[in-house]
Amino acid sequence: MNRKVLFSLLTTMIILGILLSACQPAPIEETPVAEAPVQEAPATEEPETEAPAAEAPAEEAIKVALVLSGPISDASWNAAAYNALLSLKDMFNLEIEYTENTDLPDIEPTYRGYADSGFDVIIGHGFQFSDPAFEVAPAYPETHWGIVMGYAEGDNIESMNFKEEETSYLAGFVAASMSETGVIGGVGGMDIPSIIKMMEAYKLGAKSVNPDIEVLVTYVGVWDDPTAGYEATLAQINQNADVVFTSANLTSVGVYQAAEEKGVFAIGSEGDQCGAATDTVLATITDNFDKVMELMIRSVQEGNFNGGVNFYGLKEGAISYFACEGMLPADVESEAENLKQQIIDGSLVVPTILEISD
Repeated sequence: MNRKVLFSLLTTMIILGILLSACQPAPIEETPVAEAPVQEAPATEEPETEAPAAEAPAEEAIKVALVLSGPISDASWNAAAYNALLSLKDMFNLEIEYTENTDLPDIEPTYRGYADSGFDVIIGHGFQFSDPAFEVAPAYPETHWGIVMGYAEGDNIESMNFKEEETSYLAGFVAASMSETGVIGGVGGMDIPSIIKMMEAYKLGAKSVNPDIEVLVTYVGVWDDPTAGYEATLAQINQNADVVFTSANLTSVGVYQAAEEKGVFAIGSEGDQCGAATDTVLATITDNFDKVMELMIRSVQEGNFNGGVNFYGLKEGAISYFACEGMLPADVESEAENLKQQIIDGSLVVPTILEISD
């Protein structure tokens, strides 16, 4: 294609473009609309609203470990402690761990394991946890030890004890009031101070009703053998005991069984035992582990922990006595409640006897 032809084509295209543009309608210009003057409404004062309160930061969890001598399924000593600690979980935002069936040689390493893991509170459930606390606690001054029914004390050790002689006295009153033979029994796990004082107070309560009553007491020497409890109870029943009081942890299961089989009454301990045997258990006395644990954990939380050997009773709500529904005559139940109130207000003082009497 020669230059003339190319020039003619380009010229033609340009002319056509100009003509097409001229044929397009002119753009319509919008007439600006005058805006009416806006009158501002008079300002109205809005009701003052309080800014939403800032949420308080969640309290830091308190790490608590519970070390037990037996299983949490024993429906007695160990189960009561485990359930007591669980009941405090939400109250204090607790992070809980526990170890069951801890033999004496294993207590110290168990303590150290929890302390090394940063636990704030370690609770040993039973007097046998005292000596290991003496050994371990000084090395962990930021960890607080609680020993239930113990004797250890120190800057970071509290032994939490109960005035069970108060409720055991009431058990003795009830037993003597319900006995028709004038012979009642008692089965204790071991002849240690905490059990001896219960059985001695049981005798005192019984003799307040009948000074001539015979009280048979057997210390079976074991906490976890229902057969031993069963046999000890049968021996007492064969000597005419018609009411048997027991404080022997799992061994007590055998006491309730023998009493039910032979048609005599029992008085329970270490938790609500009213349903332990049909038409058999008259009343229950119990240590309120949740109360003493609450007092200890709160002192740790508030920074005023005070180690030592402390005792708590009916007045502090740390122990309880209650009759099983429908099992006591109204006059016996009423008088037991009167005696309980006298102990609480101090007009009746039950002595603590730590030696076995005849």
